[in-house]
Amino acid sequence: MQRTVVKATQAQISHVTRNMRDEDAKELLAGLPFDTIEEASDTLIFMCMKARMRFCVLLGNEPVALITAQEHWPGVWGVGMWATPKWKQVALTATKFAARVMNPQMAKEGCHRAHCWSHADHKEAHNWLTVLGFEPEAIHEGWGKGGESFVCFAYVGGNHA
Repeated sequence: MQRTVVKATQAQISHVTRNMRDEDAKELLAGLPFDTIEEASDTLIFMCMKARMRFCVLLGNEPVALITAQEHWPGVWGVGMWATPKWKQVALTATKFAARVMNPQMAKEGCHRAHCWSHADHKEAHNWLTVLGFEPEAIHEGWGKGGESFVCFAYVGGNHA
């Protein structure tokens, strides 16, 4: 089945958000004032729509993953990704896109640091960030609303995603 990456539409963001993997929901909900993805979905959709870069990875016509990047202040960007349970079917496409398209675009726009906070238990996200060149920078104990620990992954230098 064909895998493509497109600029994410609100409908695609909504689909991925409302059907995300449990690990992604656990991570996102730990940092939001909601208890369920259903309650948080409008906020997540709004935040994603406002991201400077927002892309959707499609499997055929089905939205499977979202990849976002937002400049927090000059030169410093936050990146994010969440996906449906079909993530493994598009992971290679998403990885290549992040490395070959997002990375150069972020560098062109002046990014010298990219970072992502990930739930300490979300090992699949940690592995993906490491493949992209991010390194664990710090463990933030008690950073989530329920006392969850998070790991800050960062890339500082010329390649960012």
